Amino acid sequence: MNLQNNEKEAIYNQILNFNNSLSDPSKATSSSYQEAYYYVNDETAKNMAEFFKYILEENHENNTSRIKNIIDLTFGSGNLTSHLILDGNIDAELIVFNDINSNTRANNTLKINNASSITGIDILDLEFKLKLMKSLLNVNPDMQDIKFDLIVFNPQIGGSYTNGELKLEHILPVVSDKSIENYIKDELSVQFNFNIELNNEDKSILISSDDATKNDMKDKFDKFKIFNYYDIFYKSKKAKKEGEKSNIVRLRKNIDNIVSDNHWIVFLGEEKIFNNIFADYNIVWHYLANEGKDFFIASKDHNKKAIVCYEKNEINAFIVNNDCQRTATLISSEQNLEKLFSYIDGYVSTIVNSLNENPLGVRNDKNLFNDMLQFKPFANFLINAVLLSNMNDKKFINFLNKNEVYNFSSNENKNFKNFLKEEK
Repeated sequence: MNLQNNEKEAIYNQILNFNNSLSDPSKATSSSYQEAYYYVNDETAKNMAEFFKYILEENHENNTSRIKNIIDLTFGSGNLTSHLILDGNIDAELIVFNDINSNTRANNTLKINNASSITGIDILDLEFKLKLMKSLLNVNPDMQDIKFDLIVFNPQIGGSYTNGELKLEHILPVVSDKSIENYIKDELSVQFNFNIELNNEDKSILISSDDATKNDMKDKFDKFKIFNYYDIFYKSKKAKKEGEKSNIVRLRKNIDNIVSDNHWIVFLGEEKIFNNIFADYNIVWHYLANEGKDFFIASKDHNKKAIVCYEKNEINAFIVNNDCQRTATLISSEQNLEKLFSYIDGYVSTIVNSLNENPLGVRNDKNLFNDMLQFKPFANFLINAVLLSNMNDKKFINFLNKNEVYNFSSNENKNFKNFLKEEK
């Protein structure tokens, strides 16, 4: 699938035009599909695809010939998947864009050569793989099984998921090399006798005991929800079975049923959701993108474990971030802003000294902005971490309006605050 640059651009423009079109054509003021449904925007898609290509090359995985079958699991990430494939020059034999939302599906018109196919199956469906294969029979009528080498997942966290929101529980699964029996004895310190019933079909484990009381069982197992992506149930001799089936386990079962042995997971979303779904993936590259997005590339390797975080430096090169914390960490409006400003007092003092040497009265706003660029680390931190995340917070605006925050005259203070209040 060697497409020319003009052919790639045609596909990108097709996606961009759809994303920017009105979500409600009957209303001229309606938001775009991209805004209304949280589709992956063009800048993010290109940025993540660049990192994906970098990781493949950096880890000597640039032989993409083993990536033949690709599936985009859910709503909103067709743009991301297209850039991963086309920017990475992946010669795919099958590309599946799956989206249960037929009426908001950009993929209806998305076609990457003859390799792509459109499906609309709920990824939590108990017969997900069976229905997926039936949908793909038009691609290969003789298909007996299907395994994917690259799985792209952008779970719906915001926006409108018109045919049902993907509701994943906030449960961090227990992942252990120990057997369930040994884990219960060693880690949960259970001393009473118990039995284990393992159900591989629905991925569940029932822990029962004739010796323990209902309270004994609850005390030990009430918070023990998922073990190696099996749902946990428990019961004493005289009590009913306790526990619940989770969407996390159901989703993992469906994913596990369709992946090849050496597959890759590409995930765009919240870190805690990634950890809940893919806690057993021991090779993880985590990109701390500057727009606040978390991007993960994950695989499994029984011989080693590596979790490496990356970010971009000021010259737009990928570098390892040993602390796995963004340089400009976004803050919430609940945090103490006075404490924040005291922390960056050194940066403020540097700017103040510059402004005192060059009085604002003889300078225009453009010159002021150019001066700020000389202190780019502070400017980036202030704008990304403070301003943009608190623009609608009245307490923040009131705090910003306090003259005593900065140690310069009222006119200088006013000009500096006007600069801060500009979003870009």
